[in-house]
Amino acid sequence: MEFQLTANEQQICLKIVRETLESLLNLGSAASQPVTGTLEEPLPCFVTLTTDEGELRGCIGCLETLSPLHENLRTFAEKAAFEDPRFEPVRPEELASLNIKVAVLGPIQPLRSLDDVELGKHGLCVSFGSKRGVLLASVAIEWGWDRDEFLSQTCKKAGLDPQDASKYSLEYFEEISFSET
Repeated sequence: MEFQLTANEQQICLKIVRETLESLLNLGSAASQPVTGTLEEPLPCFVTLTTDEGELRGCIGCLETLSPLHENLRTFAEKAAFEDPRFEPVRPEELASLNIKVAVLGPIQPLRSLDDVELGKHGLCVSFGSKRGVLLASVAIEWGWDRDEFLSQTCKKAGLDPQDASKYSLEYFEEISFSET
């Protein structure tokens, strides 16, 4: 399923995240951004925060949702900044040097063939029992992976042996990613 976000909607998404963080850190108020079109649709998303040096500072999102995109952006802005278990909560003095990236996701679908994955457009989800690993489409591009390595790394993130990938539940999703920089 194809979906789109206009350049204006992408800018509004980034403003929602930035203003949510400013408000939570008492650095400003959460100004009301115009919410129309795709921002009202129930679309899952991920919010990623990185430092000016490109170091990950937080990343949290969801693969499925019933909530509108604009609400998910606020929720995951807060979770990425304060609840990512890999990092200490973001401090007010850090915000100015954090870069925001948003990934808006289409519906998750069963993966029939790895050939169906278009690098840079599709993210992967691998699960088996209680283990689950998800990598966004942009990760494969950032690391220069081919499809096989992308699948292998997604398996590893789930704590699963890539050699047994045919035994796992494999799914993929379309992704539109954009950032402040």
